[in-house]
Amino acid sequence: MVIEFRSLWPGLIGRDVREAVQICVRQRPDIRIVRVLGPGDNLSPLPPGVIRLIVYNDNFHRVLPPGPYIG
Repeated sequence: MVIEFRSLWPGLIGRDVREAVQICVRQRPDIRIVRVLGPGDNLSPLPPGVIRLIVYNDNFHRVLPPGPYIG
C-alpha cells in the first residue's frame, strides 16, 4: 500500500469538510474509509487493502493543510 502524504486536492483547503469529502469520494470511488481529524489527532492503523481518505479540519469544519490525501 502506497501512502500519498501530499494532497491530491489542494484546492479544497478552506472548504467545508462535508463538501470536500463528497468531491473526493466522487473522484475516487475506491475510497472505503474517510477519517476527518482535528488538529493534532492521530490516525488509527489501516486495515490491509483499504483505501482511506484523510482530511484535517479546524473547529469550524473547514479543511486544513495539507488538504485531503490518501493514506
